[in-house]
Formats: sequence, structure tokens, C-alpha cells
Amino acid sequence: MGEYMSDDKVLNEFVKKSAQKETLLFHKNEYLFCEHDPADAVFFIRSGKIKLVKTDRLKQHTLLRISHAGDVLSIHSAINNHPHTNSAVAITDVDVDRIPVSEFERMIHQDIRYKIAFMKLLCSRIEFFENKITGTNRKSTGERLANTFISFYKTYGVDGNNFIDLDLPVRDIANLIGTSKEYLHKIINEFIENGLISSESGKFKILDYGKLQQIARIKQPAAS
Repeated sequence: MGEYMSDDKVLNEFVKKSAQKETLLFHKNEYLFCEHDPADAVFFIRSGKIKLVKTDRLKQHTLLRISHAGDVLSIHSAINNHPHTNSAVAITDVDVDRIPVSEFERMIHQDIRYKIAFMKLLCSRIEFFENKITGTNRKSTGERLANTFISFYKTYGVDGNNFIDLDLPVRDIANLIGTSKEYLHKIINEFIENGLISSESGKFKILDYGKLQQIARIKQPAAS
């Protein structure tokens, strides 16, 4: 099962020192927590992938972002003492360390380093959504899709058949890049016809990484 591992050593220390943490396993499609439920714990992801979704008045789900090993969920709800503002659904089997809010609050008040670490994490979330809004306004759907495939590839790698190791419906990808499912299908088919990607059983393989970078307008490092 391993242990919680973040790029931030202070967060790793925080989890290790918690006397009340509980390690839990959630299977694919199970909910870690639901929108509007009381936020009684903070979740530290050991392994697996989770999608955070928000439900509108028509009961339609909108994908906000994807979380993976090293991420932390429910911080802002715990700090602000309000119910969950979204739901967390396991995309794969997921191991998490669950720390009660009371324990979380006690520990961050004991050590300023912990407060700063979680402040940095919250600031990175704000930056993520600012970039997402800016990208939606300034980039075409094709550019956003190319950038998303590259981001998925860098973050999740590939499986044994070289497909991006992330099982995500087209509807969710459309939510992420801010377009309709129907229009996204059109762009995906164009990418396939142009030899940029291939698709099989709902998964995607990058065939021409350089071309995707050009479409996404990502600058390649200069040759030394």
C-alpha cells in the first residue's frame, strides 16, 4: 500500500506525525465524500486517481480537476468550517490517509511550518483555476485539447500499450477544457485523422508529441 508521499517534505511529516490518521481504501467509482456533506476530515492521497465534480441544478456533473498521489483534498472546507463544495469520486482504486478536522486544526496551530505548507497548496489551487480560466478565454479548443493530452502524458505516464494511463470519459475531458462533448468528439477525430493521436476503448495514445506541442503552443527547449 505504501505511504503518503508529497513533493513537500513538510506535508509528509504532517501525515506521519498525525496520531489520528486512518488509512482507507476506496474502489473505482466510490465516493470519498459528497457535495454538501459536512467536512469532517482532510484526505491525503497515497495512491490512485480521483476526480472532483460539482453538480448543477439539473443534476449534471461538471469535472473541476483530477487529483492523484501526493494531493490533499478538503482543505478549504476544513479551514472555513463549511460543507464540501464538491464531490470526490475514485477513478481508480485509491488509498488515502484520512485525518479528522479537529486533529488537522490542532496540528497546524502547533507548527507554523504546517500552516505555510497548506497555504502554499491552496495558492497553487488558485493559480490552477486562474490558468484554466485564462486558457479557456485565450486558446482555441484544439489548443486546449493538445495541452491537456500533453499534461496527462507528463502527469500519468503510459500503460503497457503506450496509452495514457488515465481512464477518463470524453464528457469529463470536455468539462476540463470548457467545451461540449459533441464538439470535442469532432476535434478528437481531427487529431486522429491527422496522425496526432490514436484511440482505443476510450483511452488515448500520443503518436506525434512534437505536433501536439506546436498546436498547444508549448515552446520546446532550445538545442544546446
